[in-house]
Amino acid sequence: MTNLNQKQLDTRSWKWEWAAWIAGIFTFAAAVLPPMDEFVDASFSAHMLQHMILTMVSAPLLAYALPLLYRNQTSSWFTNLLDQLTRPAVALIISAVGIWIWHIPFLYDVALEDEFLHFLEHVVFLLAFVLFWRPLMSNKAVGGYLKSNEGRVLYLTIGMFTTGLLAAYITLAKHLIYTHYAPLEAGVRSPLADQQLGGAYMLVVGTVAMVAAILLTLRDDP
Repeated sequence: MTNLNQKQLDTRSWKWEWAAWIAGIFTFAAAVLPPMDEFVDASFSAHMLQHMILTMVSAPLLAYALPLLYRNQTSSWFTNLLDQLTRPAVALIISAVGIWIWHIPFLYDVALEDEFLHFLEHVVFLLAFVLFWRPLMSNKAVGGYLKSNEGRVLYLTIGMFTTGLLAAYITLAKHLIYTHYAPLEAGVRSPLADQQLGGAYMLVVGTVAMVAAILLTLRDDP
């Protein structure tokens, strides 16, 4: 590839990165600010839909835009740290721990009662899944960029399993897992039915996003 072609490719990538950054920030804000944020205290399913927006929409957009933060840095503490955190195994573990730990019933219920903890929960979800999606990106990647179709498919399949297992548990549970919603009425649904709907949202949206990512990231191996 000539220097001119590389420069044109970098310019095109830079424009798409800015578009992804704007879209990522917009969707994050839409998910965590009113009116969306007002529904999550009363409805588990609304809360799960909010989490899906953060992890399956905002996070991949911001993951693609990440090179805007380090494009002109050849080596720094940030790029070195990112190099380690975006290695596939590390990113998988961070994202899995991030989503599972905040769905521990006690911690989940406490976060709903504390505004700071609730915001921290959302930041953890966002950052953990920015790291999860970054190894799949081909634009100026550092760290564990997955270079083969087989690697990308395996990576996304494992990611789909770790989130899907949690979603299946919530969907199939016959008891109310999160007691915060016990005294609430979620519209025409009981709290248990709303919890099962939330688990279904998580399962379906997460699966569709992962399958779509598999199709979108399939390309000719270098």
